[in-house]
Amino acid sequence: MRTGLYAAACLILTLGCAGRDTRPAGPTPRRLYLARHAQAATDGVSADRPLSARGVADARAMAELLRPLHLRLGVVWHSGLARAEQTADILARVLSTGKGVTGRRGLLPNDPVVPVAAEIVAAKESLMIVGHRPFLRRLIALLIGGEPSADPFVLSPGTVLCLEPDDAGLWRVLWVASPDLLPQR
Repeated sequence: MRTGLYAAACLILTLGCAGRDTRPAGPTPRRLYLARHAQAATDGVSADRPLSARGVADARAMAELLRPLHLRLGVVWHSGLARAEQTADILARVLSTGKGVTGRRGLLPNDPVVPVAAEIVAAKESLMIVGHRPFLRRLIALLIGGEPSADPFVLSPGTVLCLEPDDAGLWRVLWVASPDLLPQR
């Protein structure tokens, strides 16, 4: 069953983000990719835990799932915490980024989302943010519905969500991919 889900996920990703847009030809649409860091090590209580072995494997598997999409981004932001930085570095290996991968303030689990949302709206290029819950949950809620206290998605570790702005000033979800859909590694 997991193999069938994997094939379906690949097909959905390919159709959803690889240029099969029905709008008239023109510039590549601006997209936002939100990724929750992959599974962190459970050793100790450090807020700056690295990825576990499974987390590394999941992040690599997600990168391979994204590879055929040939995503072009301006930059990949991460919170600066080890698990987010490691996930961002692994994912960025298959992305085309003009400014690479960079740690950025304001992306920690309990940071306010409104300042980051304003930067996203103002951005001219697609970007990826690799972060944490509950920050990503609140950011998604604000972007898709304007209410940061809503809980629209549960992002398991390693999940990537693709959004695109609509004409009403909100963002719509194009696809979501989770390591839970990938074959067991």
